[in-house]
Amino acid sequence: MKLYHKNLRKKQILEELANRTGMSKKLCTVVYDALVDTIHSNLVNHNKVTIDGLGSFCIKKTKEIMRRLPSGALVYKDERAKPTFTFQQSFITHIRKTPLLKEDC
Repeated sequence: MKLYHKNLRKKQILEELANRTGMSKKLCTVVYDALVDTIHSNLVNHNKVTIDGLGSFCIKKTKEIMRRLPSGALVYKDERAKPTFTFQQSFITHIRKTPLLKEDC
């Protein structure tokens, strides 16, 4: 069964996982939440997280910058951590082979 949603949410992902695996939605929710929590906790510790076939999450530092507003006032932005995601080439290649629908972004 293929789900086509303009904006796939957690609920639809859990339903698809339950249908494909035969697990209960409750167990799928536990697994999903554990996955998200694992990714989050590793990124907080500045560890790179790679999911084979999908891509990699990592943290990059933004530079400290100074900008001048139209009023002439200076605004400083401190260096901070920025989460990023990079798709694996195999995923990109697979998606590029998929025909587009009229409703696609």
